Amino acid sequence: MAFLDFAFKVLELKDLERTGWKLRKVQKPESVAGHSFFLALLCLLYAKEEGLDTSKCVFLALVHDLHECICGDICSREFKHEQEMTNAEKKKVETRALNELLKIAPKEKIKELRAISMDYFNLSSREAQFVRDLDLVEMCLQALYYKKNKRTDQDLSDFFRKTSRELKTKTAKKLFKTIKKAF
Repeated sequence: MAFLDFAFKVLELKDLERTGWKLRKVQKPESVAGHSFFLALLCLLYAKEEGLDTSKCVFLALVHDLHECICGDICSREFKHEQEMTNAEKKKVETRALNELLKIAPKEKIKELRAISMDYFNLSSREAQFVRDLDLVEMCLQALYYKKNKRTDQDLSDFFRKTSRELKTKTAKKLFKTIKKAF
């Protein structure tokens, strides 16, 4: 049954720890599902501030990492020479994983899930760019949380350097400034 096959596969995201935090030896790192939930919450709270469609942003946030139940969390690194693969290779792997996952998705949702995912992968809409920005902001907020709660003794400042170079939206930049100041 497509529903159960899809549901059980996606439920694996609750157990999939985010790679970047594991590399930093964070105790009890967040799961991909936990990350997606909090990203969706940030979208709910701040999309209107950016003049965007809140529902679309929330959908993008919830779906943006679904493919990771197939390919795992492929971590971006601050410097290209530290990357496991190029960004183009990563996009190919993630697109293949999405296509594989959609083979077991409920038939009536395949088109919608593909469209939302491809919007995010290609940053085709203003909402997708905003969700990408909040994805980076959420990562920095998580780093601050781990630092404040002494969950790692590793330096997490590279997350902030990467984010400061990549943010495009006004609201994300404002939130980032608040988080960075507290870091």
